[in-house]
Amino acid sequence: MVRAAETKFLAAARRRGARAVLLDIPLLFETGGEARVDLALTVSAPRAVQIARVLRRGLPHAEIERIIALQMPDAEKRRRADAVIATGLSRHHTVRRVRQLMATHVFRPAPPARRPRRFRQPFSRRRR
Repeated sequence: MVRAAETKFLAAARRRGARAVLLDIPLLFETGGEARVDLALTVSAPRAVQIARVLRRGLPHAEIERIIALQMPDAEKRRRADAVIATGLSRHHTVRRVRQLMATHVFRPAPPARRPRRFRQPFSRRRR
């Protein structure tokens, strides 16, 4: 069902002429999903920050530890990812990193077409 929704979403984006789409896939690496994407990003926070965030949502500490133990280790996700967004810092830092990645990986301009040069001028230095 999730894959069907993803396919429908991508088809709609293609029809609209979207230059890029973002898919939030929690178990991307665990399921081999990185083979289906052009760029795999991972968000990463220190374990203590992860636990504190989920505790604020009301999940028991033992359940949080169980869920983390079932997931791929953070170090392995970081190794497999094309880029990492550290979310253990401020929101400002996270937004700045996302914008940087968008600029460098998604919306960078295509390189200019290179035309072969027939005659190359030799490099010369002016003597003083």
